[in-house]
Amino acid sequence: MRNASSISRATLVRERQKQQTEDKIKHTTKTVQQPVKKNLPMVSRNGAFAVAYSSAPKQATRRQYNYAVGATGAEIRIPAISSINIGWRFLSFFFGIFSLVGIYLLFNSSEFQVHQIQTSGLQRLSANDLDAVMKISGESIIWFDANQATKDLSLAFPELKDLRITVEMPNMIQISAVERQPVLLWQTDKQAYWLDDEGVLIPPRGEVGELLTIHANSAPPLVKSMQETETTALMEQNSGTTQLSIAQLQGWGETVDPVMIDAAYQLMAQIPIDSKILYNQVNGLGWKAEQGWDVFVGLTLNDINYKLIAYQALVEKFSAEGINPSMVSIEFALRPYYRE
Repeated sequence: MRNASSISRATLVRERQKQQTEDKIKHTTKTVQQPVKKNLPMVSRNGAFAVAYSSAPKQATRRQYNYAVGATGAEIRIPAISSINIGWRFLSFFFGIFSLVGIYLLFNSSEFQVHQIQTSGLQRLSANDLDAVMKISGESIIWFDANQATKDLSLAFPELKDLRITVEMPNMIQISAVERQPVLLWQTDKQAYWLDDEGVLIPPRGEVGELLTIHANSAPPLVKSMQETETTALMEQNSGTTQLSIAQLQGWGETVDPVMIDAAYQLMAQIPIDSKILYNQVNGLGWKAEQGWDVFVGLTLNDINYKLIAYQALVEKFSAEGINPSMVSIEFALRPYYRE
């Protein structure tokens, strides 16, 4: 009886252990196969919302390298190198520093400073004369405004036309222009004026040889265009606020009627050689006669042949009557007169 009860009890213990083992296996399998539940966003009629869960931090994978030693099959493992990830913030910071350094070099580096101005088409003016107005020599070319420089040079030097300014990086400025050539000298007691073939007044600079000279008691008579008239009216309205260049204040760049220039050359061909051409604001053009008096023919040479005939008649009258006038006017051929 004792042996039978002992056997049955051992059998029960083994079966209980076996059952516990099977239960553990089933429980483990169920746990592995059970899907992970995710919290889905709650949806309502007013909208949807979800709770953001932080993701598990990613671990940087270390790249490992094995080095084979000969043909023995043995390998040496080289220490792993961690991967480097460059973020956008680092790149933005790098490009920002690079841009700041570039801007600093543009404004302060000697490579971008203007040390030479190349000119073409100039005869009496020099690069130093132009730079005295632009004031760019030794400065950074970044500060240079070609449009403003063109305006400033046109006002300061009215003898320049077809003015063009070219900027070449890193530090080169090229200026090309056509310099007006004087054809006539207008001389007063206080001022000398040069006139080109278009009648533009230009300041005397350098040497140009012998010019036809008009000795006048006043400045040349100017011809104002519609644009100049409007500009003058605007200046009068805004008096005290408009600044003029020195050239404008002295009258350079103004225009004289080209008819006056043609008349002076024609008169030179009609009067005795080496006669001095005169201009009077009231009586117009004339010349200094050999006898010592002044002869005036007016502002134009219309009917100049008839005027000269009338003048010869007056000369004969003066000789016959012993008259020595100071001025003779033959502006009107039919009504010449003289003043003693």
